[in-house]
Amino acid sequence: MLVRWMAVLLLFVPCRGEAAEAWIVAIVGGPEIVVTVASVTDEGVPLVDAAALAGALDLTIVPASGYMLVRDGRGGEWRAVDGSSSLNEVAGAGGSIPSFVRIRDAALHLPLSTIARLAHKQLLLDPVGRAYLLPGPSTAADRHSETAPPGWESFTVEKTLAEKQEAERLDESPGQVPRPELREVLPARHESMQVQLGVGSAAGADWAGEIDATGTIGGYRTSGLLFATVGAQGVEYRNATLLVQPSKQAWALQTGDLLSEARGIGRGVRFSWGLNSRWHQRVSMERSRDEFASPAGVASYGAELAVSSAVMAAGETASDGSLFLNSPWCKSPSLTN
Repeated sequence: MLVRWMAVLLLFVPCRGEAAEAWIVAIVGGPEIVVTVASVTDEGVPLVDAAALAGALDLTIVPASGYMLVRDGRGGEWRAVDGSSSLNEVAGAGGSIPSFVRIRDAALHLPLSTIARLAHKQLLLDPVGRAYLLPGPSTAADRHSETAPPGWESFTVEKTLAEKQEAERLDESPGQVPRPELREVLPARHESMQVQLGVGSAAGADWAGEIDATGTIGGYRTSGLLFATVGAQGVEYRNATLLVQPSKQAWALQTGDLLSEARGIGRGVRFSWGLNSRWHQRVSMERSRDEFASPAGVASYGAELAVSSAVMAAGETASDGSLFLNSPWCKSPSLTN
């Protein structure tokens, strides 16, 4: 019987892994480009490979030794260093740009908001996996780039070091400069739910069915999975889970079957949240699915901390005395000219 059910699981349960999410970036007046989003910032802004959008936005990315150079179509140039909190000005860029920077496998990953600023665009995010790059307002740089009248010669006055430092201070302290918040008002058609149904049967054995749903309800990303079997013992629920989180992914609520590093698979409820992009925590209340285990519920706490770009520290402890510690390490390849 166990062999037959293993066959059913292999045939009718889709593989689930840490797959990256695909987003569509629509450039107003330009093409629509599909990009891969592996993570988001604390503000809910997707982190993407800048090279995927560089050609359509007149940006140039040049690998260098230990860093990468980014040039825009107006002559501005910035230096990007892995793990840095800003793009540092090199020439004619008007100051550094506060931004999370990640370099992996010779690819420069930047938030979409940073790419929009480099391309002099305005960014509008859609909670269902779409982003829009709108034409940005005219700036002093635009006026200087215009052709001078006959008999005149255009010139640029470079800012002093004190002026550049003051501009960086204001950029890093948005509370000192009143900026109206862009409110997203989306039509009802953006609320969608995709449902997949699967039915199967092993020859001479029981039937199995699966319901897999993913989408957005009331502005919250929602996903659920239900896998059940029907046989001589009636209907049995083998796997069931429901996950709800806001569009900015500041927190997540999960119920049903939960995976614990310290205790294995159990059933209960879990609440997780992230203090920032490097520090994530979760609390759970669950009980084991093993019929020989104690029926009493167990409370647990787990956390993950990115110590550096190469070292991650993770751990979990439970009220029954269970304890799990883990510290994976990986080294990024060095970049050369």
